[in-house]
Amino acid sequence: MTPSKYSDTINVTIWPDTEQVKQEALLKILRTPDACFAHVPDYPYPPHWTDIASGTGQVLRIHAVDEGPRDAAPVLLMHGEPSWSFLYRHMIAGLVAKGHRVVAPDLIGFGKSDKPSEQSDYTYERHVAWMSAWLHSAEGGYNGPVRWLCRFCHSWWYSLSNRWG
Repeated sequence: MTPSKYSDTINVTIWPDTEQVKQEALLKILRTPDACFAHVPDYPYPPHWTDIASGTGQVLRIHAVDEGPRDAAPVLLMHGEPSWSFLYRHMIAGLVAKGHRVVAPDLIGFGKSDKPSEQSDYTYERHVAWMSAWLHSAEGGYNGPVRWLCRFCHSWWYSLSNRWG
């Protein structure tokens, strides 16, 4: 079998009665240069990066704003389409002033996060897996099961975040 144009590996899956060779193409991942965000108005927040598994053996980089004391009650701000964490730029300072830790990630494919190039790369299941991996990562700041957080979700993020385990 010929490998994918993005990979030199082939995944093999064994089914009950037959042996099938399944080739899962790697994602072609795009990354917007940081310089493109250098002059965004009213967005003074330094980037926080988390590397997560893509599900295809690659690494995706997720961006998040993370402001306020790390041990404070967290408020998670989840943007919808077609936006990014910039949507919450005016809310973040006010929530931090009230004593909260405010975290606003950019969904894969949006804002400063990595962007797989094909529309077919974006599935509901992948978004749930990617953001679950981010939420429970050490870099995301939770490093294990989240016991409590206040979430503010825009658009379809509410249904996605309900599936986090």
